[in-house]
Amino acid sequence: SVDGPKSAPQLRTLLRTSADENTRERAWKELRKVGPCIADGLCALVKRRNAMARALGFEDFYDYKVSKTEGFGKKKLFGMLDALRDG
Repeated sequence: SVDGPKSAPQLRTLLRTSADENTRERAWKELRKVGPCIADGLCALVKRRNAMARALGFEDFYDYKVSKTEGFGKKKLFGMLDALRDG
């Protein structure tokens, strides 16, 4: 049930697992309220992360993270994924 405050993960779980249509509808409506609350801050964070990554010589933050985690950039990663997809 959606009674009382719930976190976004709890609401998503209710949306996926509840057999009660009214509970799923209330969970969906509550989840829709989350986006506008975080949109401005999230957009600002994305811009700052991308600016930091570019200053370090990467294409964007995702390229930076892939490079630091895997040891190669996102272009190589996407090339590998394309090769898997294309057989």
